[in-house]
Amino acid sequence: ARAGAMAKRTLALFALVLEVAFVFRRRRYMEHLVVSLHSHAFLSLDLMLVFACLASQRLVASGSVIDGILDWCVGLLIAWMPIYLLLMQKRVYGQGWPMTLLKYLVLGTCYMTLLGFAISAAAIASLVWM
Repeated sequence: ARAGAMAKRTLALFALVLEVAFVFRRRRYMEHLVVSLHSHAFLSLDLMLVFACLASQRLVASGSVIDGILDWCVGLLIAWMPIYLLLMQKRVYGQGWPMTLLKYLVLGTCYMTLLGFAISAAAIASLVWM
């Protein structure tokens, strides 16, 4: 329950970061929240597929053709994450490539920092309330 609350705060905080980054795009906070939710839903689905491929690899012989295909699938799914998020940001906010790339890198850094704090807080909370 506490992890869910932290996830909600992280989504809301990331939407606020998007609001600051795109202040001149004249979008409302709720639109940024939808973008944040969509991004997280995509990342969750993609990670679920990565874990499904990794779990499937345990069922096949190492070095087999299917094992190689699953390796490729994992690589493509991981590579698709940042590419998709960049293309989505470009399409949703409609800025040029230089500004999109700059904001993508800054937002990615902010998000990773935010995610690190959320994971650390969840780990500390799980130890305290154990």
